[in-house]
Amino acid sequence: GATLMEAFKSHVNILFTVEDTGIGIPKDRLKEIFGSYTQARGSVQRKFGGTGLGTAIAKQLVELMHGEIWVESPSTIKTDEERPGSKFSFTIDAYSNERIPKNFDFSPIARLNEINALILTKESDPERNTMARMLQKFGLNAVTKIYQDSTVDSVTHHLQVKSDDYHLIVLVDKNQLDGFALAQALKNKNLIDQYPVVLVSSNDRTGNYKTCRKLGIDYYLIEPFETKEVIDILDENYPGIEDRHSLEPLINALPETLSILLAEDNLINQKVAQSIFKNIGYEIEIAKNGLEAVDIMEERKFDVIFMDLLMPEMDGFQAAQKIRENGHTLPIVALSADDSDETKNAAFEAGMNDYLMKPARVEGIKQLLIKLFSSKI
Repeated sequence: GATLMEAFKSHVNILFTVEDTGIGIPKDRLKEIFGSYTQARGSVQRKFGGTGLGTAIAKQLVELMHGEIWVESPSTIKTDEERPGSKFSFTIDAYSNERIPKNFDFSPIARLNEINALILTKESDPERNTMARMLQKFGLNAVTKIYQDSTVDSVTHHLQVKSDDYHLIVLVDKNQLDGFALAQALKNKNLIDQYPVVLVSSNDRTGNYKTCRKLGIDYYLIEPFETKEVIDILDENYPGIEDRHSLEPLINALPETLSILLAEDNLINQKVAQSIFKNIGYEIEIAKNGLEAVDIMEERKFDVIFMDLLMPEMDGFQAAQKIRENGHTLPIVALSADDSDETKNAAFEAGMNDYLMKPARVEGIKQLLIKLFSSKI
């Protein structure tokens, strides 16, 4: 079950409980159950299978969400003394996906060229200003203002004086270009509540979305992003637009179908990958090692391969090399927990096109698919 323990504005604390009427856990093992390679009894693995890693992984995931996890035995639903059962409980901190109400109404705007967008960035190279090019192609009046740490006050002053001139604010957050610091400055001056605010980031880190919610940033876009994501923002905030139809030819959503092969020997990683791709909208074919991937490639056509590097029988390096030798030119993406330049270079030399760090995340895979299969503006 799930229980809302605490709610404050957009912040919520949720308690989850799962209990059973199984064999239970001895009291002297309750504190150890969340350690790596731990099971209640040695005979349990032989009888029921499993590595004992699940609870350790669960603890790490819960702690990443600033929560706690614990177990009790017997459970509250036990049926007899021989099967006392267990009750697992954990809490997580989360933020509601609902936007905080703001003080603007742009419904009277009737045409795209009536929307004035202000893009705030430290990036001086216009070729790297993806959002400005996109909004201008959509027909908006997109103005870019370049600022530095020393000129943040002039940015906030400009918005205070020209507050009625803009209908959309875009903050650019890249490596060492901290859009969140500017967002905080805007919030301090009560400016962030007057517009829809978008933060565009190529510096996606754990906690960024949570920070957005705290600062009043309405939309968090991770580069590369689909044009449809930006069009959805326009639809939501400017419902009176009459020339919306002109945007339809510009939508560069991901293809409805993609044929994806995953080469991965670890069962847990296979299940996680299946869930991630399903979340994006795709089913995947799985090869349990490099040799199987090479064989499957000769039987079926795929659009992309996600290739684990360390597998039995034939590793990812050898498999990629063999696939290239067989004449296949599709993109091959390396999957690895090794961030060293040596391993990355070896993957590229073997014929792989891109490199994705494990553990893979939905946004990381989606960005990569957009880069490979979405047309660019």
